[in-house]
Amino acid sequence: MTTFADNLLKRHATMADARGLFHTLFSSAAPLELGTWTPTYGAGGSMTYTSVTTEDAYYVQIGEFTFYVLDAYGTTGGTTSNTITFSLPTTASYDGGSPIIGNGWCDGVATAQSCYVRLGSGVGNLAQFERANMTLQVDFSISILGFYRTA
Repeated sequence: MTTFADNLLKRHATMADARGLFHTLFSSAAPLELGTWTPTYGAGGSMTYTSVTTEDAYYVQIGEFTFYVLDAYGTTGGTTSNTITFSLPTTASYDGGSPIIGNGWCDGVATAQSCYVRLGSGVGNLAQFERANMTLQVDFSISILGFYRTA
């Protein structure tokens, strides 16, 4: 039997999958906000991340926490760097530092690499675990699942 959690683990989970899971876990009276957002993208240094197609960008806010899923692909150009940035769906509680707020994968030329997301000045900063530079290519994919405390 397929569960709601199984549906969220597939590459292209839907809002209906998330809604079903969270309504199963929490009563319908719980403070729950489901939504989508249109992220803006950038990159570190002189690298660019352009012509981005966002396949999935949705979030669930439960009380003071926001959980999010982001799947996108675009073109990395310019001078290679180790960071791709994206806007978050809600305002994050940020008191300095750079806490990890997500993980997933980023797809280079040959293989997918494990990546993590650190919070920085209201944006997510995606980097490969080994902090290697991203490759410059068309169809550079990112897929992230994360959460953070909402301001």
